[in-house]
Amino acid sequence: MVRKLGILIDRIETSQLILDMNVSIGEAISKQLYDDVNVFYNNVGQNMMASPCAYMSPAQLHGFNGEIIATNIATAEVALNISKNRRFFYIWELEWLKEGVIPHYDSIAPYYNNNEFIYATRSKSYAAILENNFNTKVEIITPNFNLEKFNEYSLRCGG
Repeated sequence: MVRKLGILIDRIETSQLILDMNVSIGEAISKQLYDDVNVFYNNVGQNMMASPCAYMSPAQLHGFNGEIIATNIATAEVALNISKNRRFFYIWELEWLKEGVIPHYDSIAPYYNNNEFIYATRSKSYAAILENNFNTKVEIITPNFNLEKFNEYSLRCGG
C-alpha cells in the first residue's frame, strides 16, 4: 500500500512550525514512514529553508489521495472540502486567542469540534483548552510536529 501524506500550511515562511515540519518530513522520508510527502500552501512568503519535499499550491490538491494534516483554521477548511481520507488537524497555536479579537464561537467551533478530524496539538495545556472549550478529544500530543506520532496513530487505527 502506498502511503501518501499532504500537509497544509497557510504560508511559506521562516517559522518554528515550518522548521519543525521540514525536519520531521526529512526524518519520515529517511525512515520510509510515507512513500510520498507534499506540502500545500495558501500564501507565499519568504522561505529561507531547504525543503525535503515538494511544496505545491492548493490547486494541486484536487485528486490528492492520501492523509492530510491541516495546521490552522484556513487549512482545516480546505481539508474538509477536498479529502475524504484520514484528516488530522494539528493545532500548533491557539490562533483565535492570538488574533487580538476573539471570533464568534460559532465561526470557529466547526473546525475545533468536528468528527471529520483527528486532533493533534503541541502540548497538554493546549489539549486541555480544546477539551474545555470545544469538547474536543486530542489524540496526539507532539511539541515539534513529529510525523512519527501521526504515523503511529494511523497504523494503530488501521492504516
